[in-house]
Amino acid sequence: MKVKIFVSIITFIVSQYAFSQDFYSDINDKTKYNVTIHFKDSTQQQYNAVRISSLSTGLKQKYTMMPSFKPLSLKRLKKQKVIIKPNKSKKIEIPNNSIQTLIIENVKNGSTFKFKSLTIKEFDKNLNLVTIAENILLPLRYSDSLNIYGFKLITVDSYTEHKNGFSSQRTMPPTLSGIYYYLNHPDDNVVINPIDFSGGMFNTKLISDKFVATLKEIGKDCDAFVTQYENYNYAKVSKEQSKEFMKTYRKKIKAIKKESKKLPKKEREAFMEREYERIFMLDNFIKIIDNYKSKCGK
Repeated sequence: MKVKIFVSIITFIVSQYAFSQDFYSDINDKTKYNVTIHFKDSTQQQYNAVRISSLSTGLKQKYTMMPSFKPLSLKRLKKQKVIIKPNKSKKIEIPNNSIQTLIIENVKNGSTFKFKSLTIKEFDKNLNLVTIAENILLPLRYSDSLNIYGFKLITVDSYTEHKNGFSSQRTMPPTLSGIYYYLNHPDDNVVINPIDFSGGMFNTKLISDKFVATLKEIGKDCDAFVTQYENYNYAKVSKEQSKEFMKTYRKKIKAIKKESKKLPKKEREAFMEREYERIFMLDNFIKIIDNYKSKCGK
């Protein structure tokens, strides 16, 4: 059991931090979308059945047992442009710093992506809150009394197949392996990553202090929520959560598969990925958000 717990903790750390810095997009610039833009000056613009530039919705890494231990690179996100293409000969570039929210709906299947222009902040080693980047369009992953923005992380694996004297490289289907989180209060345009290893992944005190500082900052309008984290130990709680995860993993996977069979075959894979993300990647943060609601009734 101790070995299993250790492996689960390492897996969690890798899933949160082992990024190859390779962004990808679920938005195809050849597909038509209905696009709604809410601007910071309180105006709104609607574009129907148009194409739009690919905005990053996830991160991709090659399968490896050794993580890169690199923080999320914001260079590419800063360079992203929102370009609306009503037709082949016309392009409309929307300045990022003018956008408040961006909603992109796939005309064909109705899938929707929601972005918000946000200021990314983090706590330094002295627990001072500093600004890292501004006017960054981040995809929404979960919306409630507190929001979660961020990028899902998929892992791509490949192998060499030997057949009839020939060798060929094959690629395995990508698998969802983690999410890079940012927490946000809906009344604010600031997001903070609560799990920050920039001070060293084995510096558990600093990791814990940053985690607590993030929750206190995001939930600062609720005293009852903030005070419960005065003596919070992130490392200890993570270990307990890992134990619980190992106990319920198989049961939850079985339940998701059973529920998916009620859907048409073409919808099952997307449903399973969505449920996997919600239960295994977001669950602990959803519990924090539910706790915030219960403390202050928001």
